[in-house]
Amino acid sequence: MGLSYSRIKFVRSISWVDVVFLIGLVVFIYAVLGVAAEWAGPFRPKTEIHLGFSHLLGYSLSSLVRVFLAYLLSLVFTLTYGYWAAKSKAAEPILISLLDILQSVPVLGFMPGLVLALVHIFPHSNLGLELAAIVMIFTGEGWNMVFSFYSSLKGVPPEYKEVARLYRLDKWQVLRTVELPCAVNGLLWNSMLSMAGGWFFLMVIESFSLGDQDFRLPGIGSYMAVAYERHDLAAVFAGIGMMFFLIVVVDRCLWAPLVVWSERFRLDQDTNRSQIAEPLVYQWLKRSRLLPRYYKLLQRLSAEIEKRADTQRKKITEQLHKKSVRPLVKVFRYLCVLFAIAFFIWGIVHMFRLLAVTSAGSWFIFIRDTFFTLLRVVAAVTLGSLWTIPVGVFIGTHPRWSRRLQPVVQVVASFPAPMLFPMLTFVLVKMGITLEIGAVLL
Repeated sequence: MGLSYSRIKFVRSISWVDVVFLIGLVVFIYAVLGVAAEWAGPFRPKTEIHLGFSHLLGYSLSSLVRVFLAYLLSLVFTLTYGYWAAKSKAAEPILISLLDILQSVPVLGFMPGLVLALVHIFPHSNLGLELAAIVMIFTGEGWNMVFSFYSSLKGVPPEYKEVARLYRLDKWQVLRTVELPCAVNGLLWNSMLSMAGGWFFLMVIESFSLGDQDFRLPGIGSYMAVAYERHDLAAVFAGIGMMFFLIVVVDRCLWAPLVVWSERFRLDQDTNRSQIAEPLVYQWLKRSRLLPRYYKLLQRLSAEIEKRADTQRKKITEQLHKKSVRPLVKVFRYLCVLFAIAFFIWGIVHMFRLLAVTSAGSWFIFIRDTFFTLLRVVAAVTLGSLWTIPVGVFIGTHPRWSRRLQPVVQVVASFPAPMLFPMLTFVLVKMGITLEIGAVLL
């Protein structure tokens, strides 16, 4: 009797949403362990990609893990780099200028050197190649997130800063209670754009080759590349369908609930924004009985960790204010600055030596090709602006259409266009459009 009563009590304490959530959690853990085993496996000079549909799900899962790890790396980079740029007046112009330069460098500009370096650091496992892929995806995700977080920190309303000063909040408390809430909305929307940027070059990153060396990784990007090489239309359409499925699942299960959650942090009181419909997944999560308990437990653990962190932070602050520690801190800062200057000079000297062997004719070709690339980019941005700005204004000023089109736009924007480039190129050639114009359209 007692056993049956305990079973009934347990069944009443959970819902079908909790069962689905637990099953998904088990599948996710199993998938992460499988990907980790792949990373720790021996390095293979050439990875064979199978086009069978049974392999497509595993490849898609590997690509999804890489994109999410790259996003987590982007988020950590955003919070540190953006905060540094916003709070340091001396470093701000240098950091923002450097960020603007780095975001303009194409992914392929970073790729060869980074892949070769990491493969040589980890010559006996796939870890180096996997890390290189994650960093390459990061170079397509992180920059706009940093700019968003930086501008949010610079745009915190003065009255909020005044309240924080009156309550004598330290820097960590101001960041946690004032600055991060003000930055949540911009950071979330730019995170969605960053995830789209991460998917964009997936086919190039996962099927990278340099000379006679093949650095191919198992993933949906390499699956699509092999499918195009072998002219397997069934595999091509299967890959495109799986890509859309992944993007829809991520958008509906992750970004859509987060968008609803982030509305509580809006500084304005726009009634149009308050009418955002709750997605189905968000409604399901509200029916869960285990998640509220887990959330309360997490809150208690967070409060305990924050309490201990505050104690340690006060001790460190007291030590830093001692006269015996201050000179050491200043010496360490000066050494870091000197090291950065020395490294910069060393890089300039070696770059000059490499460029000195380039002939004048090669320089002319480089300048000419760069100018043509600039013209194509300007033309593409102009054409894009002519239709995206009116459509964006229409969606933003019509709440009903905003609710309908926002998920569609997000899914279409996240789809990696290079996966469609071979088919689109074939169509353009058949229509008699040269690649001089076709490149702008692509």
